[in-house]
Amino acid sequence: MFKPIMPSTNGTVQIDLKTYQQWQQLTKLLVAAQVESKDRIVKFDAKKLTAALTYGLQLSDSALRAEIVNGSAPSVIPQSRYTLWPRVEGGVDLVWSNGNKTIKKGLLSEIELRQKALIGGDIVSAKINDAKQVSDIRKLDHVNIESELMTLTRAFIESGDMLGMPERLIVTHNNKTTLVDDSGMPYPYVIPQSVVAQMQLQVGDQVDLRWYAHDLMTMRLIWRY
Repeated sequence: MFKPIMPSTNGTVQIDLKTYQQWQQLTKLLVAAQVESKDRIVKFDAKKLTAALTYGLQLSDSALRAEIVNGSAPSVIPQSRYTLWPRVEGGVDLVWSNGNKTIKKGLLSEIELRQKALIGGDIVSAKINDAKQVSDIRKLDHVNIESELMTLTRAFIESGDMLGMPERLIVTHNNKTTLVDDSGMPYPYVIPQSVVAQMQLQVGDQVDLRWYAHDLMTMRLIWRY
């Protein structure tokens, strides 16, 4: 799987036998450290790779030692194009498509999404490692996507007094839209106490809600302004 380390030339190269044998040994150690080679990505066993690199370093200085940061070297998927699809709990999935085949490759949290000024439907280039960590993300284009998710932006948090729930916080509307169920009746969203505590919400705050169309029970509070 590896190309020879020794240079190829049309002329004649002279090298002492010991140096040649050392380079041969380094090549063997690197090959032995390989775990998998697929789609132009080579994965290594961390311990064997560390041993191979240490051997190579010590050819010039016997005091040197290799160390892989965090004990692993996650392979990185080459930079590719992904479509951002909103998630009901906030943030987006990075979806790779090839014809009729789609695969979720990674995700961005709602905070990361807003920090990067991205929205659902954006086409981006990015690198994603084995842990699905996203880096080097760059917007390329935008397309309209047909999502089953609904979003109410900049809705107002109110006291639950109107529902006879003075200890609870609710959301019923924003400046333009009132939450209603499928029959057209007003639907007040009662914010879970755990969310109130986690996001330190209070009356008067503005928030974004997201839910699956025709299923208000899936409603989530995804952002506080």
